[in-house]
Amino acid sequence: MNALQEYLDQNGVIRRQVAKQTGIANTTLANAVKETKPLSGQTVKVITAVA
Repeated sequence: MNALQEYLDQNGVIRRQVAKQTGIANTTLANAVKETKPLSGQTVKVITAVA
């Protein structure tokens, strides 16, 4: 399991909530969890800051 999904699971949070609160697209978060597409450096910085 990837680190983002572990964080979400441990905190009882779903991607949609994170997307709504941060303005990060749900699809971007889904790609980060699935690791299907490489994320830009800026996206990684934003996700890291949110965590």
